[in-house]
Amino acid sequence: MLEAWGKEEKVFRPQHGWYTSFVYVPMPCTKFSFMSEDAAPKFKVTGLQHRDIIDLVLGCLSDKTSRFVRNYHFVPNKTYWTLPHTQQQARSQSSDSSSSSNSSPPPLRVFTDCYNTDAMLADEETIRKMERIPGDDPDVEYVVLPLLFWSDETVLSSFGSAKLWPIYLYLGALSKYVRGRLTEFAAHHVAYIPDLPDSFADEYEAVYNVQPSAEVICFCRRELFCQIWLFLMNEKFMQAYVSGILAEGGDDVKRRHFIQVYTYSADYMEKVKIATLKPNSTYMVPLSLVHKDELCEAGTPVDALRRSVCREDDPATHARIAHARKLIFDKGYSLAGKRVKDLLSKYSLTPTQSAFSIRLSPHGVNSYQILAPDLMHEFELGVWRGIFDHLVRLIHAQPGDNAIKEFNRRMHLMPKWGRDRIRRFYEDASTRKHMAAHDYEAYLIVIIPVIEGLLPLEDNSIVANMLFELSNWHALAKLRMHHEVTLRNMELATSHMYEAIRKFASTTCARHETFELPSETEARARRARTRPTGARPGDSARRSVTFNVINTFKYYSLGDYTSYIRRSGTTDNFTTQVGKLEHRHVKRVYDRTNKVNFERQIALHQQKRGLVASWRASDDYIVPSLRKEQDKRASIAEAESLERLGMRPKQTPRARARASPSDHYFVSQSRRTPIHLRTWVSQHRNDLAVKGFIPQLYEHLAARMLGGDSLYAEGDEFTREQLNGIRILEDRIYQHKYVRINYTTYDMRREQDVIHPRRQADIMVPSPEWDKGSPYWYARVLGVFHARVSYQGPDSDQALHKWHDFDFLWVRWYTREAAKDEDSSLPPFGFEHRRQPRLQFIDANDQANAPFSFVDPDDVIRAAYILPCPAGDYPLTNELLGRSPLARQIPVEPGIEDDEFDYEFYTAAMFADRDIFMRYHGGGIGHRGLGVTVHESKAHGLRINHPASPPELDYLDEEDVDMYHAEPDPDQPDDQDDDPDTIQQDALGADEDEDGGFKGNEVDFEIRNPENEDDEDAYREDSDSDFGSDMDDNEVYYDLYAADGFAPL
Repeated sequence: MLEAWGKEEKVFRPQHGWYTSFVYVPMPCTKFSFMSEDAAPKFKVTGLQHRDIIDLVLGCLSDKTSRFVRNYHFVPNKTYWTLPHTQQQARSQSSDSSSSSNSSPPPLRVFTDCYNTDAMLADEETIRKMERIPGDDPDVEYVVLPLLFWSDETVLSSFGSAKLWPIYLYLGALSKYVRGRLTEFAAHHVAYIPDLPDSFADEYEAVYNVQPSAEVICFCRRELFCQIWLFLMNEKFMQAYVSGILAEGGDDVKRRHFIQVYTYSADYMEKVKIATLKPNSTYMVPLSLVHKDELCEAGTPVDALRRSVCREDDPATHARIAHARKLIFDKGYSLAGKRVKDLLSKYSLTPTQSAFSIRLSPHGVNSYQILAPDLMHEFELGVWRGIFDHLVRLIHAQPGDNAIKEFNRRMHLMPKWGRDRIRRFYEDASTRKHMAAHDYEAYLIVIIPVIEGLLPLEDNSIVANMLFELSNWHALAKLRMHHEVTLRNMELATSHMYEAIRKFASTTCARHETFELPSETEARARRARTRPTGARPGDSARRSVTFNVINTFKYYSLGDYTSYIRRSGTTDNFTTQVGKLEHRHVKRVYDRTNKVNFERQIALHQQKRGLVASWRASDDYIVPSLRKEQDKRASIAEAESLERLGMRPKQTPRARARASPSDHYFVSQSRRTPIHLRTWVSQHRNDLAVKGFIPQLYEHLAARMLGGDSLYAEGDEFTREQLNGIRILEDRIYQHKYVRINYTTYDMRREQDVIHPRRQADIMVPSPEWDKGSPYWYARVLGVFHARVSYQGPDSDQALHKWHDFDFLWVRWYTREAAKDEDSSLPPFGFEHRRQPRLQFIDANDQANAPFSFVDPDDVIRAAYILPCPAGDYPLTNELLGRSPLARQIPVEPGIEDDEFDYEFYTAAMFADRDIFMRYHGGGIGHRGLGVTVHESKAHGLRINHPASPPELDYLDEEDVDMYHAEPDPDQPDDQDDDPDTIQQDALGADEDEDGGFKGNEVDFEIRNPENEDDEDAYREDSDSDFGSDMDDNEVYYDLYAADGFAPL
């Protein structure tokens, strides 16, 4: 019925469906020569399930019933952020004597999606200059349409060998927040790549009377992949690539879309197959010509010069490959022979020319540049996984087995965070198998306090510095919204990370002899038993292992991220994680097949799913769930617009039965759990936490009723008469289980934290101690309450006499770690010191510092992730507070109820998620200037422990340099600067040369696009401002204050 309906209504046309095709793969053989390659025997590979790319794209663009009609961005632009002028910004500018009191900082360019990147802007400029296609009307728009490809082979079942190798296509003109959402079904399945069948060996033997060698099978698999892509990029595709696709969109505007292959996302083994390079060979990097022995020098000055020489898809490379194929097919040379190897080994080429090179290089495209960095495989499952494994080996190398047991115990102590953001770690965290990327990401977030003290003292600082730099770089790389300051800091963070890893490799790793993990030894022995010769006596013994991460492609590739973000947008545009999520759809469909010829059945299911979607879109009927969602969004949008216009008075959340995301918080209206104040305090009189509970509550309510500052109010701010004028209805407060905090993230999305006193109880609020380097205060929520309050004291009026609903949180305050003695300063923290904030609870006996008090939920920024510090012989203490069931609702250890002890120290996790990281880093667009400002975030690329001269960066003022100037280490010899081995490879002590790079002994960074030295977005000296750029027709100003999202001025 579906097929008949689709054929009749033409909503899902047959040419948009799936086809079954085949390709031919040439079969070479040593000592067999032919007149030409075309005369060589070919093997027919059937079972290619595919769709026509142009028909697929045309159907998406011309579908007027699609829900994405109004979400396409066909015209690229430069997005700018006008910096907010807040109190913190004024504070930053007042400390800058060189800035004028009336001057405002220039806007910063923002990088978020494909349509505001350098690549799309360059292609748009090229299209503007080209001649019009004959026959096009004058009103036909010429636009760029980026195509984003993903491919990755996946296992379809937990048991069995069924696999699928899909190719996914996303339209870059669609917002990444839509195409990255799995439930939007924005991925288009282009093809399912078949594997080389087992019958290939039989046919090969029938032709040549010899079994195919491993080199032949490898060659034919590469050829199969290349032939499939040549088949997909057929003549119709290339015609559309050159002349564009003329289509009338859902907005009734006729456009000619010039398709461009922007990125291809895949793991390393598939990248080298796309680029037709030898994996893990002499020149294994697809983007540049770097020898494998030079990979460990990533981040050094000489490496900056090497990266500037890109691998080119030029005629010389094509000639080498063509010559090699002629030797193989025309003269019968061996694939593994010296003649062929000598011809191709110079750049680690293979005798297969990439399909993208064949199709796109005649049009000036460097096919190597479309291979996007892969953050998930290259860092989370690559560099960080390798470093973590070696850290576990180092812990195993310590005397006895207490160290690894202590590591597992500490990991199990780390609390959960968010909605499955960080789950409870298992008790055997060091031996877990089959961990996913998000598991390793969670390990990275919590490992700094966990590993403290498990290694010798001389290694602790080195490891802590490296872990901080890894966390910092990873947080910057995963940002969904970048601007000029964050990108510049990411360049510096890359240099710091490389230096920290090299120091770890040359010192800590060199001091310890490490061996395989028990699981690695067992796996190796298991593989040995499967060999034809069987296991050897030494296969079950643990072997020595050295740290080898710095010699891998994944380690070297981390230096390419900043430039690629400028080219193609933030990493969530091209990470393979998006393709991994799409695998869920095909795996669910596989369970519904009969497991025979399942590729065809999955393809038919995709066809019918599209048909049903089109059917539903063309029908006027709206399902109840969708209608409910639409009504909810409409009411929220209306409420937010009225509130921005000042047409709705400020109300408490209790005034509405349903919470709105535009409200900052929500507390239940229920009065089912009343608490009589006097009785409750009397019942808990032996608990030190309730000392001063009622007086503090009255002071808090007085501050809110009389217009004071409820967060920073002093105890003597109100007179006794004023406090006596506070009335609480029936002397009752009402307790609730949780409070929901809504907030705007750095990338202007609305998110929510649930604060629960027994689960996730820690919060962060603005700090008045900015001059002491503390951007936030931290507290643990002990209770969520509301009460009906009125004021009948001095200066009261009729409005104050009425009963008002007030919500408040009862909290226990953290403070920064105290100094060791009176002559010492507070322990430093921050990016400059490579340390996270270290906290402890305020002494409950010190009532002057208010260890317990109340907080208005409106003052809460969001939840904080506070980690215990379990290091030391006695990490627990009861000196700050005696036995208190009210203050210790969260146990110090999972499953153990203990109301007598706290940890002596805690760590505020700066890298818990991207939004929390940006609150410490500063410059979060959605934060609207609250917290660390852009001006202050410029210095977060500095590190104070290097002996170089004061930093001289074009975007740092003299005050910034003086504030973070490092004092020389008295323990180091005076001639340290003359020793190249002791010089920190850091870009901060470098001078900027006239070409826009850095020169000197530190790092030679290239901060301008080498292909466009006059790029208006490059950093450059400007006598009037930190950033200077001119505007062109594509640039659009956006005002942050217009809404939670961008709004054009």
